[in-house]
Order: sequence, then C-alpha cells, then structure tokens
Amino acid sequence: MNRREWLKSGLMAAAPVLGSAVAAADAQKSGAKTALTLWQLPNQSSTQMESYLLLTDSDQLVVIDGGMKHDADYLLKKIREIHPDGRVDYWLFTHIHLDHVHAMVTILNRYPDVLKIGQIYCDFPPLEWIQRVEPDSVGVSTEVFETLGKLPNVAKMPKGEPLRLGSVEITALNDLDDLDLERPGTVINDTSILYRVKTPGTTLLFLGDLEPRGQEALVGKLPPEAFKADVVQMAHHGQNGVTRDFYDLVRPTACLWCAPDWLWDNNPPGQGSDTGPWKTVQTRAWMNEMGVRKHYIIKDGLIRLEFD
Repeated sequence: MNRREWLKSGLMAAAPVLGSAVAAADAQKSGAKTALTLWQLPNQSSTQMESYLLLTDSDQLVVIDGGMKHDADYLLKKIREIHPDGRVDYWLFTHIHLDHVHAMVTILNRYPDVLKIGQIYCDFPPLEWIQRVEPDSVGVSTEVFETLGKLPNVAKMPKGEPLRLGSVEITALNDLDDLDLERPGTVINDTSILYRVKTPGTTLLFLGDLEPRGQEALVGKLPPEAFKADVVQMAHHGQNGVTRDFYDLVRPTACLWCAPDWLWDNNPPGQGSDTGPWKTVQTRAWMNEMGVRKHYIIKDGLIRLEFD
C-alpha cells in the first residue's frame, strides 16, 4: 500500500468522536510537583496523524509534529489555551510526512502572525531524494521547505545534547547522518528523529514513524539503555513500524497510540475487525505479551497525562 492509499483509507473511515478529555495522571505520584504535562491531540479528520503538546514546569511549551492540515485550527486552539499569546518555545518534527508537518505549515500560512515560535528543530532529507523515493510526498514537502525556508529560527537539533527545560530534558537520539539514504528500500519513515524526554521520575520516547531500516541504523550505535523508556509513542501509528526486538529494548509500561479507531482495530470501512492490511493488532499482541496494560489512543479523544 503506497502513501496515497494509506492516507485515503483513513479519510474514508468513520469520523472519530472528538472533544472528550481524558484526565490520566497515572504516572504522577500523589502530591508530587508535576514536571511535565503532555497532551495527545486527537485527529480532526478521520485519517491518522501525530500531534503532542508538552508543557514543562518552567512554563515552556514544546510541540511535537502537529498533524494534518485538517488539524491546524484545533492545534492552534490548544496552543492558545496554554499560552494565550501563541507562544511555542520549541517545535520538534520527527519527519516530513504530511500527517506530521502539515498542520504547522497550514497555521503559518493561514495565520502568519498568530504564533510566536522560539525555535524549530527538524532534519529533513533533500527534496531530490524525496522525489526519487516517494514522489507522492513531493508536493507537501515542497510547501514545507518553502515555508520553513522563510524563517530564521529553523535548525537541526544537535544529536545527543540534552535540551534542558526546567526539570525536563529532551534529547534527539539520532540525525540523518546515521542513515544511509541510498540503501535500497529506505523511505521517509526511516528518517524519523527519535526524541527522548526525561523528567525526574519518568522517561518518554517518541519514535515518529520509524521503520526497520531506520531502526537498524540506530541499534548498535547507541547502548541498549538509550532506548529504555516508561512511556513510548508507538512507531508508525502502531503498525508496520519498528520490530518487536526494538520494543523489547524499550520495555515500556505505557503506550501512546496515534491510531484512529479503524487503524486500532485494523478495520477497513465495512469489512470487520482485523480484516485490513495494517499490523496494529499484531503490535497490540506484542505489548500484551510484554505485560503492558496502559494504552492511550487518539481514537478516545484528547488525552492529558502528567509526569513527576
């Protein structure tokens, strides 16, 4: 299934129930000061997407990815609920696919003076390589390069150097230099940057859409403990991402799933549960075998988590 078919399948699925808030403070010890508040934003169309807001105890707001064009207004609303002046201290991108980057580009082009973004971090492959490997992604990628190219605050996050925000540390575990772009079969998902977020009591790991070739470029270059995390954002929306061996390195106790209901159940419109081409149910089985019982899924609406 190519990228266009993958996105089309999401747009055809039944629209999710939106707007409900799930207060989940499972990771916060009673009475402890909250180091980090995380919001997992739900999709505003029926397609998959990824969008996270992180607020540190130093009142610094970090956005990871942001979602599709359809998610732009909702994302902007949530940002302004936290910082009414539109302040985003850091915006981190995992990779250049439209279901991760298009919301932010849409906001900047539709409302050019609304956001006050301190620093944007990304590490995208060249447009020429995208044209050769995934021509369906050229249009949005061109828009991303044109929009970000006008800004003075776009840079590559230094790999392995923690960004300290109050008691929270955010580290990019890799960059494009780790990946052989010319290796046959390498795709945009393999260019995903992994972000490790550490509070005094919890480690979170964001995988973007990492697939096996990107995984292989990392495992062995970093010690196994670099990937260990209490909470993991499931790669590629929980299906056909990294392998079971990688999750064995992570050993999470909770999972974040950027999966709408149709993807969570591998359920193409009108065909029934686990009848589609996606591998979400298989990944869910892996987590069950590993003893993971806490799952936070965008199909359930807005989710808020606090970590000490």
